[in-house]
Amino acid sequence: MELSPLGWSDHFQRQLTPEHDTLTPGRVAFRHGHQATVLGEPGELAALVPARLAGGDASAVAVGDWVLLDPGQDPPFVRHLLDRRSALQRKAAGRSSDAQVLAANVDLVLIVTGLDGDFSPRRIERLATLAWDGGATPVVVLNKADLCPDLPGCVREATAAAPGAEVLVATALDGQGVDLVRGLLPAGRTGVLVGSSGVGKSTLINHLLGYERQRTGAVRADDGRGKHVTTARQLLPLPGAGVLIDVPGLREVGVWGGDEGLQHAFSDIAELAAGCRFADCGHAGEPGCAVQAAIAAGTVTAARLASFHSLRKELLWAQTRHDAAARAEYERFWKQIHRAQRQHKKLRAREGR
Repeated sequence: MELSPLGWSDHFQRQLTPEHDTLTPGRVAFRHGHQATVLGEPGELAALVPARLAGGDASAVAVGDWVLLDPGQDPPFVRHLLDRRSALQRKAAGRSSDAQVLAANVDLVLIVTGLDGDFSPRRIERLATLAWDGGATPVVVLNKADLCPDLPGCVREATAAAPGAEVLVATALDGQGVDLVRGLLPAGRTGVLVGSSGVGKSTLINHLLGYERQRTGAVRADDGRGKHVTTARQLLPLPGAGVLIDVPGLREVGVWGGDEGLQHAFSDIAELAAGCRFADCGHAGEPGCAVQAAIAAGTVTAARLASFHSLRKELLWAQTRHDAAARAEYERFWKQIHRAQRQHKKLRAREGR
């Protein structure tokens, strides 16, 4: 099995040193605890992951990682984890403030949303933020287009929710739009599918593979939600193309990382903010706020600004758990909001409202 179609590049080749001459590179296709399936030149191998690389945090081996195996062991033993060039990660589920890597070394994050009741611009914004922050490019896939009563309107909303991202329309059940997705994944490129349960990710994968690899299930009629037919993250090579990582339906998507992903995902608000009268404008009613002016003009929705504030608050909170400077920024953020609210009340009082 050749490595380059799987995503091997100079980024990983440069990390090899003479001391690695006896080791074999491979890409992690599946991992459960200390057990991993690794794809490499010998083919598909079952490998063992050492305890230091088998935890649940961001330093552990994840699907999509490139590792170096010791072929002298039976089964092969993972000796080294190569530095990633990108990573889709979220805040670990529950009360933990640590990061969890969903997929490593990805080029595209395919945000799949169903148009049968699952459609949510707010979820698209959240997932696009994760994609940009992890060093990947988001692509929005609007699936089940045949069930949408207002397809042009949903396309407009998705485009506004993910500035700079391509928006594709598909009906995976009958194969419509599948070729558009395949065209984004030539040999050597990696995509990861994310979205809620029941949006059609497994059906899309089966079309891309050309056979029924993934189980599919019906969605509930009352709320349009589906069951978790995919139960583990796995990397799948596509015939004559690149690779695709499937992620089980996400119930909880906590943002994680720095401000770069947020600024990219909300580039429209960032550009408007440059025109605000005050450099530290909280966009909460201060005079001369360009963002509020855009909302009044109808070019930006109040819901999008609220989503921006909510995600920024989450990011700052996560950063405060590990960084004293971030704690200070978190406190400054809330002082900024409260000051803007007071100014807004004074302005309304002066205007007699």
